[in-house]
Amino acid sequence: MIEFRLHHITLGARDLEQAYAFYTQVLGAKAEPLNGAPSFAAYLGDIRIAIFQSTGEAASVPIERNPLAFRRDPPGLDRIVLEVDDLEEAAASLRAQGVEISFEGFHQEGRFARFQDPEGNVIGLVESSPR
Repeated sequence: MIEFRLHHITLGARDLEQAYAFYTQVLGAKAEPLNGAPSFAAYLGDIRIAIFQSTGEAASVPIERNPLAFRRDPPGLDRIVLEVDDLEEAAASLRAQGVEISFEGFHQEGRFARFQDPEGNVIGLVESSPR
């Protein structure tokens, strides 16, 4: 059985300044900027929430081909990312159960894969760093 741990949640926000104020001032999150897009990471204890600017436009690169692509509209939940010890094993297990892996490769945090649940919600897998 594959052990999954929550890695992070990605959200879109129409008003990034308002989102920043809410997460840092109302919820007391620690925040830091993210690279590559108008965005920030909010840390609530061990939970990391990546919040990106939602522009009301479609992503310029299809999400299936780019692990960094963010669905810019509508705002809200974009994806859940789970951490696994062995990405290859996890992807093989999912494929054996009929799950289509739409992307498998590398991004800034290491090996990454993406698939969708039956409702079309995007779920990412990231391989844990050696400890």
